[in-house]
This record gives sequence, C-alpha cells and structure tokens, in this order.
Amino acid sequence: MNFAGVKSITIPEGDVKSIAIGGVTVWEKPSPLPYDAEVEYIESTGTQYVDTGVVPDSNTSFETRYIQTSAPYKFCPVAYAGDVYNSSNTFGFAVNKATGINSYFGTAVNLHVGDNMVAIGQTISIRFRRGNANIVMTNETTGITSSSSFGSATYTKGSRTLYLMNGNTGTTDLAHPGCLRIFSFLLYDNNILVRDFVPCRVGQTGYLYDRANPTGGPSGNGLYGSATSTPLVAGPDKNGG
Repeated sequence: MNFAGVKSITIPEGDVKSIAIGGVTVWEKPSPLPYDAEVEYIESTGTQYVDTGVVPDSNTSFETRYIQTSAPYKFCPVAYAGDVYNSSNTFGFAVNKATGINSYFGTAVNLHVGDNMVAIGQTISIRFRRGNANIVMTNETTGITSSSSFGSATYTKGSRTLYLMNGNTGTTDLAHPGCLRIFSFLLYDNNILVRDFVPCRVGQTGYLYDRANPTGGPSGNGLYGSATSTPLVAGPDKNGG
C-alpha cells in the first residue's frame, strides 16, 4: 500500500498515529503545521520587522523577493546588520533615499546596484551571493537585471543579528522599519540553507515560517513574527484559500 500523501487515517477507535508492518513503521501521521494558511506575502507598514536570529559572516548569502510599498524616509533596509557606513561589518541590502539602491558587504559599503530600478509597487528579486562575489537584482515587473561585484572587499563578523525590513545598526535615525512586502527569503551559511522563510498567518496575524528549522524561532515552532508590538500584516491566502 502506498501511503504517500496520506494526511490522516481514522478507525472506529479514533485517529491512527502510525502503522507498522512486521515491526517496520510504514506510516506516521504528519505533525500539524503551526499556522492556519500560507499567504502571498507578509508586510511591514513602517513599524514592524523580523529578527532572523542569524549573525551574518563572510560566508552568508541570501535570496529574496519583495515589493517596496512607499518611498523610504531615509534608509529603508530589506535585510541588514552591522554599523552604518564605512565599517567592515556592514552586511545587507537597502534602498537609500539619497543615493538609490545600495548593497553592503564589509568595506564594499554603498555599492550601488540598479539605481534606476527603484520603483514603488514593482516586484524585485535579489541574489546576494558572497560565494560569487556579487549581487544580482532583477526587476520582475520590467524584466531588467542589474549586478555589481564586491570585488576584494574585506568583511569582519559583527555581533548583530540580521533584520528583515529593518536595519540592525544601533542607530534608530538611519535604520527603522521600511514599508515592504516580503514574498520569500532564503538565508545561507557557507551554502547551507539555514532559513527558508515562507509567509503565513495565524488567525489574521502575519508570520514567517522557517521550513529549514521547523522547531526553531522565538517560540520553538518555526514561526517568526514582528519584533515589535505591532503584528505583521498578512497578505491574501495562497491559492485563494
């Protein structure tokens, strides 16, 4: 018998937890997911952000898809950790109101990429790969791709964890939650996937669920919510659910 795809089995005595044949377990009831539904995106309206719990180092890379919903006040980070400007521990990607789109990797601060691609309401995908020494940015709405190289930049590991939709800089004037929608976020350490965030909701509250570590996160269930008292906004359910 093929049990692939079987979510539950019920007999008159109740729900079946597992089935064994000849002492070999051939089926176990899947553990329920800690959320009610996957959604298209989670959103910060300017007061929310997510702490990934990961301190980036020289082997950290990430990939993400997002939409910027409003112009930045000054410095609108998509993913960022480290001091601001001219520091070897800067890591991440942000929209800077004065200079366009910047990527940061140690001494390669203020490395511009795709400045002409700053556009409210357009879908952007980022591939920030230290292993390839570059960042590639694609505007999925227009089909335009831009890239920049980190070259021989040096990087010193800091102590701050990577924030999404905010910058973990210790300087609130420059790093504060941006108005963004996140569709996906993958974080790698030396090419090993350590965060695989998918947007979801519990009730009407938005979360990111980490498929790479389903027993991690602040509550030990893989869910990462807003690090502030304001909940993340949940987008529409996927597949119209």
